[in-house]
Amino acid sequence: METRRSYPIKTFDPLLRDLVAFGLVQRGDGAGGAWQLSAAVQRRLDELANPTGAPAPERLVYLDHRCASCRRRGVTRLFEGAYLCDACLQERRSPPSAPPLAEALPAPSPEPALVPAPRRSPWRRQEKAAAGDGSIAG
Repeated sequence: METRRSYPIKTFDPLLRDLVAFGLVQRGDGAGGAWQLSAAVQRRLDELANPTGAPAPERLVYLDHRCASCRRRGVTRLFEGAYLCDACLQERRSPPSAPPLAEALPAPSPEPALVPAPRRSPWRRQEKAAAGDGSIAG
């Protein structure tokens, strides 16, 4: 059983002023001059009261949820059971494109030319000393 709350009529004053100011209600011609909604307002109320279907979950916006992908908190949308921010939603919606073969493979690094290391004699110090460079005192 539904219980209706009663509100003081003064709570609706701003709303009623807007209805009159925007021409959404008109005084009727009949006896007593009752107010009536305009035809455009009645059509719109019918559309709102009898929705053709629930909005798609992707169209609904959720505030202050954490994105399932990047973990940032903010505005998200529900997509395939996960709350996603707009950037992550775009990534998931776009089809995965295969990169061109040249980009998929790393560029071959030029291999250094193999230069044989000079052979060093275990007697090098003695050879230098014999050559007279004076590096070994003795």
